[in-house]
Amino acid sequence: MTLFLASLLFSVIVLIYWIILELFTLMFRITGLPDDKARFQVLSILTGAGFTTRESESIVSSRMRRRLAQGTMLFGYVFNVTIVSALVNVFFSLKSAQVDTVFLGLAVPLAIAALVIHLIRT
Repeated sequence: MTLFLASLLFSVIVLIYWIILELFTLMFRITGLPDDKARFQVLSILTGAGFTTRESESIVSSRMRRRLAQGTMLFGYVFNVTIVSALVNVFFSLKSAQVDTVFLGLAVPLAIAALVIHLIRT
């Protein structure tokens, strides 16, 4: 795998993760959660970080939200494994000569992904 392809893969994964975060946030907002609480809960569920008991009561009190949270958890676990395996593949496929240019090769696609996310949010 070339460095350009690896950095492109990483950027695509970050962009997909952000899109999925927004989609699940929208689904929780449809169930009646406010935007800030929905985004925080989805980010907590996707990353497996957990969330506070008082905040989680709004999720577990509704059957629809519980099912949505289950799907979000499963997706988060699968996607996190995919991210880790892709990154491990990227770093193991780099040759020692390419290691010096890793940061430069990742900086451009990450900057593009950050710009796209910023433009979409505004």
